[in-house]
Amino acid sequence: MSAGYARRASTRDDEEAALTDAKEQAAGERDRYRRLLDCHVDAALAELTDARARPVPWPGRVLESFCATMPSWRRKLAESTGLEPREVERLLRSDLPMTPGLARQLEAFTGTPARYRERL
Repeated sequence: MSAGYARRASTRDDEEAALTDAKEQAAGERDRYRRLLDCHVDAALAELTDARARPVPWPGRVLESFCATMPSWRRKLAESTGLEPREVERLLRSDLPMTPGLARQLEAFTGTPARYRERL
């Protein structure tokens, strides 16, 4: 009887751990989508208002805040955009010029419209 109880307790602990992991993953995804939505809202506002009438964050700051929860996102960004690691660092410092082509590559990586990045 004690072995059966131990198995049930172990199974329950495993289920609770799996549920906790799933909740944490869902919370991370929710936060990622919230940041993506914020970028889309900023892009829509930029279309409706004079872009100079509102403070515009640096492209690097936007990328870091968007990608902060993704493990090894800098490497994935470099692979996705074809940038060298030193160019990714320049982009994050906002020292790399934002070209239409780079804006489109970043759109493919983040889902944020290229026209938003072209205004940064």
